[in-house]
Amino acid sequence: MAEKYDLIVLGSGPGGYVAAIRGAQLGLKVAIVERELLGGICLNWGCIPTKALLRSAEILHYAQHAKDYGLKIAGEIEADLDAVVKRSRGVAKQLNQGVTHLMKKNKIAVHMGEGTLTGPTTLTVKGEKGEEKLTAKHIIVAPGARARDLPFAKAEGKRIWNYRPADDARRKSPKKPLGSRHRGPSESSLPSFDNEIRAAKETLAQNGPPGSCRGKKKQGAPRFPGKNRTRQGLEVS
Repeated sequence: MAEKYDLIVLGSGPGGYVAAIRGAQLGLKVAIVERELLGGICLNWGCIPTKALLRSAEILHYAQHAKDYGLKIAGEIEADLDAVVKRSRGVAKQLNQGVTHLMKKNKIAVHMGEGTLTGPTTLTVKGEKGEEKLTAKHIIVAPGARARDLPFAKAEGKRIWNYRPADDARRKSPKKPLGSRHRGPSESSLPSFDNEIRAAKETLAQNGPPGSCRGKKKQGAPRFPGKNRTRQGLEVS
């Protein structure tokens, strides 16, 4: 027999879990469906972990240029790649645990597995426990986004990477220069990280002219990111 809810949210990223919490606060019986990790790509692999990597690169950059700020640091400044990645994964894990706590606090039922809509008010979840059937008066579809492949340069995980294979490769071959395709705020952070942490020279394959950026410019965002990348020693094409 299918479990019944007032609201089911398919996807637990920043849009999904917030919607689920709000529904619970309004007195609804809520469930959320996630196929991998609560918090989605953003909290676990994309936005947050890549920014943690970038922060380590930024600190290293400041330390290496301490004299520019009137400071002296004795000894050689080096990056421990394993420790940097470990910190990034730790940040992601902490946020994942935070979302898990919020689900319990707001009494939101969590169904782990691949969710598939089977009707306007029904869906199935295939997970480790087998197949579950759920029904709800309302269903919010919040599957999030995925990295888009460029038609002439698909991210096959070998020569061209997106955020996830890149993170794995950094652990496996930290001294191997990267050849990567970067799009969006998460992935565009990776060349800067490599340039500082690994002294790797990369090419940004942009879908448009150097410095261009799709969508509305965010407050405080660089107007010409291509110029900033060039100053950091990166090749922009």
